[in-house]
Amino acid sequence: MKVQYSFLKDYLSTDLSQVKLTDVFTKVGFECESDGPIIDFDITPNRGDVLSLRGLQREFQAQQSKVFKDKSHYKTLTFKKDKTIINKIDKSGCGNYQLMLVRGLHSVKVLDKKKRNFLSAAGVPLIHPLVDLGNYVMLEMGTPMHVFDSDHLELPLNILFPISKKTPFQAIGGDTKIVEPSSLTIQDQKGIQAIAGIIGGHETSVSKNTKKHRCRGCIF
Repeated sequence: MKVQYSFLKDYLSTDLSQVKLTDVFTKVGFECESDGPIIDFDITPNRGDVLSLRGLQREFQAQQSKVFKDKSHYKTLTFKKDKTIINKIDKSGCGNYQLMLVRGLHSVKVLDKKKRNFLSAAGVPLIHPLVDLGNYVMLEMGTPMHVFDSDHLELPLNILFPISKKTPFQAIGGDTKIVEPSSLTIQDQKGIQAIAGIIGGHETSVSKNTKKHRCRGCIF
């Protein structure tokens, strides 16, 4: 995980130098090294809860003997179950899956320069304002986000493991991936449209011509 030192420093509200900050995280078990203005964290697979700004903040405050305080502002959304939208969810792989329809967007303001630079430094390409916002939320909160082009989704969705072995799937960018039965997928009535928490599909990816967006939030 790559994070700009200047961005992380402000997020953690600390005056520690880049060298001292990397020392702090290394001492608590998260090896990292500096690459110019970037801190590159080597997070082990069993600590996926740290793969976000929020996760790094929690560990840093614990090391500093501070009580973690959530300063985020939340708005409550009410969701309802609708089998015509989301039909089946394999609970062994997905604890929660929500889909929100956003339509009527004629223009979308781009993220501020600071957040765009943060995404670029993390190796995340800038694609579309809604997609970029979802990627930022994912890296800040650790919650997998994805935005579909709703006009190319054939609902309802099923969040399931593939039945067939080595199922072909065209990912964003056009590359064909082979999906194993052990990989949780998001499927519409035409087939696999995303590999859960990994990558979305080419056919339902968002472009500047997208009129209706479906934003996904979930726990895998």
